[in-house]
Amino acid sequence: MSVPAEHTDEHQDFTQDAIRTQKILTGVSRTLDTAKIKHQGDRATAVHAIIARLRADGVEFRVSDRNWVIPEKNGQPINLQLVVDQILLTDSSIGDPASVQAVVATGDLTVESRSDLTTAAQKVAYINKHGYAAWAALPMQRRGAVNLDPATMTKDDYNRMNVKQKIAFQRTIDERQLGQILSRR
Repeated sequence: MSVPAEHTDEHQDFTQDAIRTQKILTGVSRTLDTAKIKHQGDRATAVHAIIARLRADGVEFRVSDRNWVIPEKNGQPINLQLVVDQILLTDSSIGDPASVQAVVATGDLTVESRSDLTTAAQKVAYINKHGYAAWAALPMQRRGAVNLDPATMTKDDYNRMNVKQKIAFQRTIDERQLGQILSRR
């Protein structure tokens, strides 16, 4: 007697994987609804781009028994909303730069790059308030926040800190942890 196709292990594995994939897509899509920054293009393209970016950054997804999507990096859970917001803020191919500029203009976000200010009047007001040195120190595009968690921090995060920050941070970790940080990409 042969086993019907719908009962094979291969079919069950395929079905479970498809359900898991759908839950991840839905979870990321829901985070877009609560983000301050809007995405570019249609939602499906943005969701797939965000998931691809997260996976490229070493994030893996787990679905809990209560169907919560739990992103993890280096085995540690991370906040999905925070990482999606960071991608929307820093990746102009996914996040809408005009949306970032609009939120900066309302005062809900601080100016962290020259691209946050679109008009000459905004730029002049910034220079008048903070000085030309502060303006010159701004990067052209927003960069993500420095991850200070020793378990997930990368070499890029470490190198973006200034000397004073590095010294203070090194007091909180040992040589082994520093070696791990400097070996992560």
